[in-house]
Amino acid sequence: MRHKRRLLRLVQPRLQIRLMLAFGSVAATGLLLQYLLFMLVLTRAAEGLPQDGLLLLDQLGQVLLTILVGSFLVLLPVVGLVGVLATRRWAGPLYRFERFLKDLAAGQRPVDIRLRSGDELTGFADLLNRVTAPLRREPGDAVTTDERRAA
Repeated sequence: MRHKRRLLRLVQPRLQIRLMLAFGSVAATGLLLQYLLFMLVLTRAAEGLPQDGLLLLDQLGQVLLTILVGSFLVLLPVVGLVGVLATRRWAGPLYRFERFLKDLAAGQRPVDIRLRSGDELTGFADLLNRVTAPLRREPGDAVTTDERRAA
């Protein structure tokens, strides 16, 4: 159960919420465009009917509005969930980098950053580990080949 909770946790809420709002805005814009196109096409079709065109036009707005609201209620939560799952592969490493650098700035010697399998920015984590290795080394420790390359 703990694993599922971690999957939906926002580790960088400001960043993740902004990205999810951007995803949601794109989805909402698509739904509104679809609504307008349906209204245009069905209105023209209703106007061309020899009989009952006015009856169809009268009901058209309510029917399409119901479909639009239903689509919003289904699509936007799905976009939110996908947004959390997609952004965590970036936000998790950024959160880890921030903690690492704060510990380093506070004079601590944090261990190497290790990211989860599938996380993005693994190359950056490796570079950050190599570059900060001299700062995290205990006085008197030998300099490694990786540290020489990073310098």
